Amino acid sequence: MIRFHIGTRWKSERRGHSAHALADEIHGSLGIEVDGVDISRGRLEDRLVPTTTALVESVARLLEGGARTAAVPFDEGSIELILARHGEAVTLSLVSLPRPARVLVRDLEVELGALAQAAGRCGEELLGHLAELPPDEAKGAAVGRLRQACTRLARASALPGEAPPPSGRPLSLRSRPPAGGTEAPSLGFDLRDEDGRLGSYEGGEGLHPLLAPGHLYVHAPDGEELCAVSGSPFLLLRDLADVGLRLLEAAREGDEGGFSFPLGWEAPAVEVDLRGGAVTVAGRTLRCPAEALARALFAGALDLGGALLARNPRLGHNPYLTSLVEEARERLSLCDQLAAPARAEGAVAARAPAPRSSREAPPLAPGALRRVSLRLAWTAEVGCNIRRLHPAGPSVWALGRRNAQALRLADGTPGPAIEGSVAVGGPKAPLLAADRAGVVSCSEADGTGRWTAALGADALSPAYAELPGGRAAVVADGTSLRLLGLERGDSLLTLDPPAAHAIALAAAGDLVAAGADNGLLYGVVGSRAEVAWRVPVGAPIARLTVYRDRLLVITEGNELLGFAAATGEPLFRAELPVDPAGEVLPVPGGWIVAGAGRTGGEVLGLAADGTVRWRVRPNLGAEAPAIRRAGGAVYARGEAGICRIDRGKVRWNEPCLPGGAPVLIRGLLALPGETLRLLDAATGRGLLVTGNTSALPPADHLLATEDVLVVADREGAVAAMRLAGALAVV
Repeated sequence: MIRFHIGTRWKSERRGHSAHALADEIHGSLGIEVDGVDISRGRLEDRLVPTTTALVESVARLLEGGARTAAVPFDEGSIELILARHGEAVTLSLVSLPRPARVLVRDLEVELGALAQAAGRCGEELLGHLAELPPDEAKGAAVGRLRQACTRLARASALPGEAPPPSGRPLSLRSRPPAGGTEAPSLGFDLRDEDGRLGSYEGGEGLHPLLAPGHLYVHAPDGEELCAVSGSPFLLLRDLADVGLRLLEAAREGDEGGFSFPLGWEAPAVEVDLRGGAVTVAGRTLRCPAEALARALFAGALDLGGALLARNPRLGHNPYLTSLVEEARERLSLCDQLAAPARAEGAVAARAPAPRSSREAPPLAPGALRRVSLRLAWTAEVGCNIRRLHPAGPSVWALGRRNAQALRLADGTPGPAIEGSVAVGGPKAPLLAADRAGVVSCSEADGTGRWTAALGADALSPAYAELPGGRAAVVADGTSLRLLGLERGDSLLTLDPPAAHAIALAAAGDLVAAGADNGLLYGVVGSRAEVAWRVPVGAPIARLTVYRDRLLVITEGNELLGFAAATGEPLFRAELPVDPAGEVLPVPGGWIVAGAGRTGGEVLGLAADGTVRWRVRPNLGAEAPAIRRAGGAVYARGEAGICRIDRGKVRWNEPCLPGGAPVLIRGLLALPGETLRLLDAATGRGLLVTGNTSALPPADHLLATEDVLVVADREGAVAAMRLAGALAVV
């Protein structure tokens, strides 16, 4: 007998939810009892309505014969319930994906009819709970989908279909340890596939085929088996491949301490002596550098991928296996790059570089970059607490709260100073400043005064939006949108949203979108100096961005709304699965959004209709990361790490100290913070020679030009450095 039971604790916590979306926002537990035993053990907790809908729809697909396996995610994907149909029976598996990944429950068999009845009762039970709520709180698209899923399951129960026939034959493989001569241990594995889950994979079935049980073996260089770990070889090697990255980072940073990691859940631990170059496994110590052990871990993951693909080529379309194989191959390539300098013994002649555009900065050095050194060009002190650095042609502006100071990039000579609350646009745009008397002045990028006008604004937002025709949209006093003419200081339009305390601003072309914390969204046409449309959003607006003809809005309740930029017509409304939302970057065909989920910082790729195309959870820390885009790559930096994301896949993930958003300069990634770091943007390798950075101020703020890095701390110290030299191999 099987039963799904819904916890009712959420009923006593209704006050913690917003009333207008209570039904969609209910968080609660879902228990799974088989023959009176709760196999979930309180682990399955998520938003009840979407999760129950996914469960009911999955069982309906199995019953209809439309699929042989299905997966239901819980806890934002941290745990998956995997269902697999075998004739008139279904096996249940629970898999915990956070490292160390493990199978909590494996292939518990129940009758298909009993599973369908239990899922149907669960859905009807939740609908009954929702019926007890006030009508306004029980409405919503999510509740409608749950009701449709229950109807579909009832129809499938009346006319069940047959399961797709399994294909393939059982598999039993054992990887041989490599021949002697290597100084690192090697990994072997075997797989058991009595139920044919590997051979029957047809595509799109998620994690189920990769949970084939088996063992992972650790062999000494002489072939001796040091230990064996039972479990799913895929999950075990998936975790160990990430451990290999940590080993490489520790070796590159010159860490001389110890390093320990488990081989799996409730499995022996491996002790790594970084300073002595030794590895201890199951009581035996081997002479092995950290790089060699990392290579063995990556090679084991790649071998497993090859064995699985040889058995069933269709597994090449499985996203889990594809990600493991690609990452293992890239990390082995990184090992080769790190080992190349040690093997190179003679000077190698470099080929003549290809002609470069006159506007493109020359490379730091030919070949694969190994180290970069910096030469201190000048230092300066400004009389303000710096909030940001702003480029302006041959100068850089150090902007404070109520003043600004210009410095020449060539030698650090002080230039003009501006008093007041300063707002800036592009590098060549004029600067606006408001004094405490409400007078706004406009200065050229070099500090030359242009005009002064009494506009009644004693404070300006740090940045303003530039519009065609010499116009600017600026937020004054934090509560008023002003449209100004930059030639003479004409006040073209003043917009004061009622009862607003903050305004978010975004511009594209001639349109300015303004979202206030009173829940009103405005569209202003700069050429006509008029409000073209106004839309009530229903919640305070936290962030917004415009890309071409679409406007994306994120409310403080983390709702995602799309509007037509020209007319304000609503296009979609969805929920953002992260909290709180971070930065938003428009990209062709959608947006990139940073946020924080239950597992820490996350980055999401959204389609033009607001649906989530991809979602990554690198090791960045607990808060929403700062993100920057360069070409097709996105760089995300949190309080504990930085990563590169290409097309929804994390290419590398490196630990780092807290700091500001990364800055790109000539193929390098500059990280501001307590100390400056330079990474190779392609591989994440540290490149900066640290010996010549001890005299630099803390890099609280960072500005990069083609050949100069400017760093500044909050107290007013500024320093400029040039990329003076590099060591490289061809």
